[in-house]
Amino acid sequence: MAKDACLECGKSFPVNKQLASVPLARLVAFDPDANRVWRICAKCHHWNLLGPEASAAAIPELTARFDGLPSAGPEGLAKATVSDQLDLYRVGGPQERAAAILELSEARREIFGGVPVWAKVIFAVYMPYMLYRAVREPLWAAWAGSAICFGILDAATKVSRASLAGRSLDREIAWPIGAILLGASAVPFGVLDYRWALLGLALGALFGWVARRDMLRVRAVVWTAGEDDLSFDGAGADGIGQTLTATLTTPETITPDQVATAFDRLDRLGGLSAVLRHLTVDRGLPEGRLELYRMPVDDLALLALASRPATAEPAPPIRAGLPDARAIAELAESLDRPPGGA
Repeated sequence: MAKDACLECGKSFPVNKQLASVPLARLVAFDPDANRVWRICAKCHHWNLLGPEASAAAIPELTARFDGLPSAGPEGLAKATVSDQLDLYRVGGPQERAAAILELSEARREIFGGVPVWAKVIFAVYMPYMLYRAVREPLWAAWAGSAICFGILDAATKVSRASLAGRSLDREIAWPIGAILLGASAVPFGVLDYRWALLGLALGALFGWVARRDMLRVRAVVWTAGEDDLSFDGAGADGIGQTLTATLTTPETITPDQVATAFDRLDRLGGLSAVLRHLTVDRGLPEGRLELYRMPVDDLALLALASRPATAEPAPPIRAGLPDARAIAELAESLDRPPGGA
C-alpha cells in the first residue's frame, strides 16, 4: 500500500497546503509527549501512524500551529481548525484553555451593529441636510447637530445593551454624554438653533429605540426541547458560536476570570444539553428559547463555551479511533525496541 494512502481503505491523503512537515492529509493528530503523529483518513477515520523520525520532525511545527489557535474537545483529545483544509488534533495532556479565554475576553461588536439598514439610510439623509443648513450658518452647526444625534443614539444603544445583559455601564457612557454636551453647548452661543438641536435629539432617540427593538427581535438562540440542536434566531448569522462570541460586546463586558469560571461550570454540567436545561428548566423557564440580551454575562459565557464544542470538538468516529491508535503505536514501539529492552 502506498505510504501516501490510508492503510485501511486505500484512499489517498489530500494535500493540505498548510504544513511543511505533514503536507498530505487534512486531519492530523499528534501526541507531543509520546512523540507520535497520525494522519487520519477523512473517509474511514482510520488513524495512520507516521514513523518515529517523521513524527519527531513534525512535532515542533504541529505544536506551534496548535498552540496559536482556539481549541475545543474533551480531556485527552482536542481539536483546532487551521483552515478549511486542515484540522489538528492534540492527543494527551490537559485541555488548553488560554486561547479560548483570550478569544472571548477580546470579543467586540460595532457600536451601531444592531441598527437596521433603513435607519442608517434615514440618518444619511439627515446629515446632508444639516450640511445644507451650514451653508447659511457656521459649518460647526452641522457637526453640533450630528454630535447630539450620534450621542443620543450611542447612549440609547449602550444603555439598552447594558440593561438587557444585566451589566453596568461604567465608563462606556462617557463618550456619548460628552458628544451630547458638546453639541448642546452650541445652542446658547447662537451657533445652532434650538429647533435643530431638538431634531437631532429626537432622531437619536428614535434610532436608539429602533436599535433596542432590533436587539430584542433577532438576538436569541432556539433549540428543540430535550435536544442540543442549537441555532440562532436572527438574520445573517453564519454560526452560533460566532454569534454568541459577538454578543459579549466589549473587553469590559467579560473578564478572563469569568470565562475560567464558565469553564468550571461547563465541566460540572457536562455538555450543551445539560447547560441548556440548567439555563431554562432548572430555573423555571420554558425550554427551547433564550433571549441573549436578557441573560447575565456569566450565563452568556457558559452558553458560548458549551456551544463551541458542538461544532469544534472531534467527531465521534475520530474519538472512537483514539484507543486503537494508541494501542497500535505502543505495539509498533515495542517491536522497534531491541531484545532485552536495551
